[in-house]
This record gives sequence, structure tokens and C-alpha cells, in this order.
Amino acid sequence: EFAPIFWEIVNLKYLEPEWVCEKIHACKSDEEETISEETVKFSSFTSPPPSKEATDVGYILQMTDLHIDLDYVVGTKADCGEPMCCREVNGKGAAREWGEYTCDINAITFDKVVEHVAENFNPDFIVLTGDSPPHDVWEQSIEENVACMIGTSTPFQNHFPDTPVIPALGNHDIFPIGQYRGPKYDQW
Repeated sequence: EFAPIFWEIVNLKYLEPEWVCEKIHACKSDEEETISEETVKFSSFTSPPPSKEATDVGYILQMTDLHIDLDYVVGTKADCGEPMCCREVNGKGAAREWGEYTCDINAITFDKVVEHVAENFNPDFIVLTGDSPPHDVWEQSIEENVACMIGTSTPFQNHFPDTPVIPALGNHDIFPIGQYRGPKYDQW
């Protein structure tokens, strides 16, 4: 049901993919760029007619809501009574190397997941559908959110160097979180 809408976005560059891709370091850029306040450019488009000749099957790897915690520390409290645990500020405890159910995924585990997928699957392209930062919404900033998006895209660059990666922003990726402009402007 949503395939035509998805292809419309991908094929017609609804959300300037080069801009997003370079911002989260999922693509190589010729220029070194600093984080600044920029706006996402939208372009008008019309749907292309479906191709009657398209018979090949394609494979897509789609991952969403990864919420990677770059501040996860092995040996900290995993059940700390706070909204976020497994961090140095929580004190000594039993947080394990591969993660805890009560905590967001750590970078080591996430890299191993992507490595496993790369060893067992060969997608035509990868779609990351947002929400890379951890659930520490009170500590987020533009810089922290971008660092998490880079932390999410880097394993894909390493393990899928020749596979296109298409990122999308989720409500946790923007800062402050969930601050889209509203129904009048955000016609998703």
C-alpha cells in the first residue's frame, strides 16, 4: 500500500538525500562541514507511472528506532531507578558488554548486529527510518543527535561499503525532539 509513496520519495529526491546523507556521515563528502542551522529543502514532484516491465525482485534492509546509547558503560547499574541506566553516572553495577534489557543498545552490540546482517544478507539498499539517539531527551542537543546519527550510519559504511543507505529523520533525531512544524507544513 505504501510502496508507491516510498518510491516517490526515493526516486524523486523529496528530501534532498545528498544533504541528509552527508549530514549524518553516511556518504563521503568532498567538503568538511560544521554543524549549522540549515533548513531541509523540499521540492515538488509527481509520481512516475509504475513500470510494467519491472519483474526483478529487490531486497531492502529497513531498520528503525535503534536508540543507540554512546554513553553505555559496562559494569554500571542496569536497574538504577532512573529513566536511563547503564551509564557512569548510575554507579557500579552489573551492566554487561552486550547490553541490558533495561538500557538502550550500546555501540558494540549494534556494530555486531550490523556485521551479522552483512554476513547473512545482501540487500539492494538499506533504509534507516530514524530515531538513532538514546532516550535521554533531557540531555540531547544538535551535536549529540548528529553524533548518534553518525554512530548509526558508520557500521553500515563499514559493513556495507557498496550498498546505498537511505536515511530518514525520526522524531528523536531532530532537536528538540518531536518539534516538527505541524500539520500545515508537515504533509507526510
